[in-house]
Amino acid sequence: MDYLQQCKKLIGAANSKILYLQIMTAAELSKQGVAFYDTAVASIAAFKKAPDAKHFNVIMGILRNNVEE
Repeated sequence: MDYLQQCKKLIGAANSKILYLQIMTAAELSKQGVAFYDTAVASIAAFKKAPDAKHFNVIMGILRNNVEE
């Protein structure tokens, strides 16, 4: 999680790709205990508000379709 925080600082703002990684990381860590649950919830909320989230979702949809074929 510290690494992702450093990335956000270097970029200047979180984009959907970093927020997605933060969500997945927090979700995995929360399996070990509830300490990262709030981080996951906050990251999901930030992801939904990210200006490039729409494009990220389109790309993920295309990738899923290619994998399923």
